[in-house]
Amino acid sequence: MTATTHSTRVDYFYQQDPREHLVESDGPLSPGQAARLLIERHFADAENNLVLPEADASEDELLRQAEILGITRIRLHDQG
Repeated sequence: MTATTHSTRVDYFYQQDPREHLVESDGPLSPGQAARLLIERHFADAENNLVLPEADASEDELLRQAEILGITRIRLHDQG
């Protein structure tokens, strides 16, 4: 059995600057999952890891945390 990779283009604003990121995953991405990936992308190297969400954070918590950190207008576009 072959594993299928799912591609999703994520359009978003970071600090009011439009950006896009292509994500490869095992299945469809939720907005909260995309928010977590974007937070990790922009803040993983931060000396203070308190900005990173908890592992069990809910969709709403992830989206709120992203907004606080300047990641907004997250839009997902399924690439197949």
